Amino acid sequence: MSKLRMIKGRDLLRRVSHLSPLSKNDTRWSSKYEMVARYLTLLPFIIQLGHNFLEEHEVQPLLLRRAKHERVKSLAKDLEKFEGVTKELQKSTLTLSAVRRLFDQVVKEFPALKTRLAVPIPT
Repeated sequence: MSKLRMIKGRDLLRRVSHLSPLSKNDTRWSSKYEMVARYLTLLPFIIQLGHNFLEEHEVQPLLLRRAKHERVKSLAKDLEKFEGVTKELQKSTLTLSAVRRLFDQVVKEFPALKTRLAVPIPT
């Protein structure tokens, strides 16, 4: 998708959408969510350009195959949940007990995070 951020790529996308791909921001994980969401938003517009057009402009090889696309859609659902949690954590009215409940929900849905969000054992 990075090729579509370049001048020629943006010109191609302008034919079907005012949106352009987003680049990652290494200091914010939410940029990953935004990139995935933008990819899923742009894909139908890109496909509208047609297979021959995409081949001619060397975009077709950059598109994900169906299996990877399905994985990205699944990932987007999980990232959307994390994005919601991140937004909740930014609220100034949030209490410590609410944070604990929020983390407990995250651990329940994503058990692999238990080691990072579990209550530490007092020493």
